[in-house]
Amino acid sequence: MNEINELTAKYRVEQSKYAYYIVALCVAAIGFSINQTMGRVLHYELWPLGLSVLLFGISVWSGLKFIRYIISGIAFEIDVKEISLGSNEKYKRITLALGIDPQSNQAKAITHDALSESARIKTDWMSFWYKLQAITFYIGIITFLSWRIHEMYLLSL
Repeated sequence: MNEINELTAKYRVEQSKYAYYIVALCVAAIGFSINQTMGRVLHYELWPLGLSVLLFGISVWSGLKFIRYIISGIAFEIDVKEISLGSNEKYKRITLALGIDPQSNQAKAITHDALSESARIKTDWMSFWYKLQAITFYIGIITFLSWRIHEMYLLSL
């Protein structure tokens, strides 16, 4: 089990690095696009570039949302571990306020069900933002390259 935990932690670290890397590439691409169009008049032939900048922006936003979910997931795991050890004060206060003994099987079953559902929802959203980041990044690259090729074609005329 310890080996699985280590691999899971390693996977999460690499996944975060990948998300940060894509965010950095998108920000650089947006800056490059701005630099390439300085002093130019807005024209319909720039629509692929505008689309790529929009896609890169969505990719950055999605990546930051994904990273936020990773951070909240780590905090969630800390809470779960504290609850399982019986050292989470918020859990104790809530169960006692409901009139349930924090150490009872009923409290543990209710908590396990709630935490499992919450973890599933967080995982689904993390997966969504991760996929959206990657998709918009790659489509942004394609539209950026199509704009650049079109620009080179116009210069050759």
